[in-house]
Order: sequence, then structure tokens, then C-alpha cells
Amino acid sequence: MTTLKLEVGKSYRTRDGERVKVDAIDKGGDYRCIHINERTLFHYEDGKCPGFPYRDLISEWQDEPEKESIMDLDKITVRDYFAGCALQGILAGDTEGGLDPDQAAEIVMSMANALMKVRGE
Repeated sequence: MTTLKLEVGKSYRTRDGERVKVDAIDKGGDYRCIHINERTLFHYEDGKCPGFPYRDLISEWQDEPEKESIMDLDKITVRDYFAGCALQGILAGDTEGGLDPDQAAEIVMSMANALMKVRGE
């Protein structure tokens, strides 16, 4: 296990997963850390937080990679949204599961088109 050595300006992860930024070093050599909730706590150079072991700093902070979205919400049209809402309603009412998917698609698109027509689009 490597020993953590805090540096001013860097962010670290606490034992309970919170992001903490080292703001300054006080005259006594303790590191002033600003926690997410704007709480200020002091840590030793090795990341230990006296009195709050769950606040010990255990590693440098690394942002999580962005997860790919299943769908690009910027590309959904109002018509698509209306069709999705209609489909939810149709599927909720189909308690026996006998609805043909092609027939359901035709129905919801017809409903979405009608709503777009009412909107003047």
C-alpha cells in the first residue's frame, strides 16, 4: 500500500467516497480540506482525519469516466416523445401481453401524428 502525501490544490477521495479538495496548510502543518458540503476539516499529511476516521483520505480523486447513454436525448423529437408516452399507456393496459408489436407501433405513431397535427406541426 502506498502512503498518501497530500498536496495543496489537489482533490482526494475519503473513505466514504466523498470528494475533498486540499485548500491550504495551516501554521501547525495540518492540511485544510474543503469537503463537498462546504465543511472544513483538517487532515494530517498522510490523509488521516483526527476524530473522523471515515473522513480519512485514501486516494487521489479520479473522475469517473462518462457512461455512454443508451439514447441521445438531444435527438428525440416531440413526436418521438408523444409516441413513447402513448406506448407506455398501451402497454400498461395490455395485461395479457397479446398486443402485436407492429400493430402497437402503428397505433402510437398514429397518436403521435395526431398530437403533432393539433400542435400545428
